[in-house]
Amino acid sequence: AILTDSPKHIQTYMQAESNCVFEPLASRRQIVRVFRALATADFFIIGGGVPYFQNLKQLGVISFLTGLCKLFKTPYGNWCVSSQPVSSAFAKRVFGWTLNGARFITFRDNHTNQLFEACGVKNQMVKTADSAFTFHPVLEGKNLDQLHLVGKRDLTRPLIALMPRTL
Repeated sequence: AILTDSPKHIQTYMQAESNCVFEPLASRRQIVRVFRALATADFFIIGGGVPYFQNLKQLGVISFLTGLCKLFKTPYGNWCVSSQPVSSAFAKRVFGWTLNGARFITFRDNHTNQLFEACGVKNQMVKTADSAFTFHPVLEGKNLDQLHLVGKRDLTRPLIALMPRTL
């Protein structure tokens, strides 16, 4: 299961890129499926994006999901995450509680490392590259529609890396 705000996009590219079955979950009405997914998962991964930012809804989501992981004894980790500035002491406590329960923490920039230290993280943290660099290269001309979706029309210059996503 993948928790996302763009389930159709996830379903489309995951079916094209993997032989695994993915179930994108995006609605509160699917909460029972979220419980089931976390209760039966081998591992829950937070990341590949910017999950740490100061927003009450995001604090609720991240504490709810990691709380369920702790309740169901499902290990979780942070993969190649980044952050936005966080000044709220409450947000830092929530993030510290989340991060100190993680089996691993990888981050991709210095300001995220500084935030995690300010949150009181005791676990080992490792700086890594953006998760976009772990993707498989595609053949020339394949997935041009994905490039067009993110507004990339001029393909005369070579691409070093491209990670289309919404923040």
